[in-house]
Amino acid sequence: MRKKILVVGWEGADWRTLEPLLDAGRLPRLRSLLSNGCRGTLVSPDPEHSPSAWASVWTGCGPCAHGVTGTSCSRKDLRRERVWDILSGQGWTVGLAGALLTSPPSARPGDFIFGDPLSISPESLPCGHEFLHELAGCHLFPRAFVHRLPGLAWASRSSVAPETLARMLWCAGRLAAAHLPGEDLRHLLPELQARILTDCFLRSCGELRPDFAYLHLEFTKTMLHSFWPERLRAASRIGDAFQLADELLGRALDWAGRDRIVLVVSAHGMADPAPGAPARFRPDYTKALRLLGVRTEALWGRRYCDRLRLAASGPDGRRTLASLSKGISSIRWARGGGPVFRAAPAGPADGNGLELRPGFDDGPPDSPIVLPSGMLFPRETLLPEFRDTVVHHPEGLFVLSGPGIRKGRDCAGRPALGLAPTLLKLCGAAGPAPMMEEAPFGDVQEGGGPA
Repeated sequence: MRKKILVVGWEGADWRTLEPLLDAGRLPRLRSLLSNGCRGTLVSPDPEHSPSAWASVWTGCGPCAHGVTGTSCSRKDLRRERVWDILSGQGWTVGLAGALLTSPPSARPGDFIFGDPLSISPESLPCGHEFLHELAGCHLFPRAFVHRLPGLAWASRSSVAPETLARMLWCAGRLAAAHLPGEDLRHLLPELQARILTDCFLRSCGELRPDFAYLHLEFTKTMLHSFWPERLRAASRIGDAFQLADELLGRALDWAGRDRIVLVVSAHGMADPAPGAPARFRPDYTKALRLLGVRTEALWGRRYCDRLRLAASGPDGRRTLASLSKGISSIRWARGGGPVFRAAPAGPADGNGLELRPGFDDGPPDSPIVLPSGMLFPRETLLPEFRDTVVHHPEGLFVLSGPGIRKGRDCAGRPALGLAPTLLKLCGAAGPAPMMEEAPFGDVQEGGGPA
């Protein structure tokens, strides 16, 4: 009988973050999995960039072999098949939501893919779910979410639960009143996006019953980046985020039943930066758009590291992006004349996508910045000095539970490259020779190794 698998990815999670929450009773679904399965630490060969770290987990090989070495890669850059590609080729049905490097999608009949959260292309989503990209990008421009709420609510009405629609309205009200002093609302839209993505994933799972189902929750890493300094407080946004992740895990477990192998996994953890780490300049694209007079209500997009991908819809959106491309490329250093930012087409095939990135150099150290209007601004206006409050750490985690999984096993310090062959072995599926060269975790199975 073919074994079925449910995978839930908690981006950025590690045991240092989760143990206090487990002890406080805030993660009851994860606690239940731990009591009925095994746990371990995954050590990533390349934790700096999430796409590369996750590609290593799912291909069973390092960056030099799988080909994902930077932040702007897509599925086309992958040189090795991932676990679900192999299973799909051997007859398993596959359902993915939020997995990195799945755009452009390659779903076979009977599969579904809610694509890469870093993509701005609607082609990476099933028909009727294009609203997910607009929602995902609204956290850059929260007021745009309020502006687009009627269309988003109407487009998502058949895909999300009524309580999630009510949450959308509640979030819009909070954001519309965001003038309240001292109120930090950065958590609202990422958490809402996670709820909606989970709704869409579980509805599709209920209809198609995929053999391999994978829900990737990126919002946990977003919360870690945004609220890392307060992680040790009893009531922190990070704790709230993982409590929501645990709630969404519980919903996925309710769908999966008891006959599936369940894997909760993170490709890397998070940690304090090294003492004395140098500051760097980080582009403030939002302020640049404001100084150029760009109306952001019609835009949505995603930021990753120092790059910003923007999208818009319709002829007006295309004109807005064309004007923005010309304007942003005209912001230059007053001394030397080089561009501060560069713009290039990206994303949707209809031309309604744009990627912004820094210029080729940081410009003269003492040079101000000049706008197309001729106005001069200090360098720090658009390139403020930035110091990381949190960095990626190589130690992620995994929790395995379900039929045939040994209970109570603690697997410390396992190489992340061993997880893919472990899953294939648990499924009884054949993997390619390069992947299977990495020893699977034999002791996670009942009767598979020393207790």
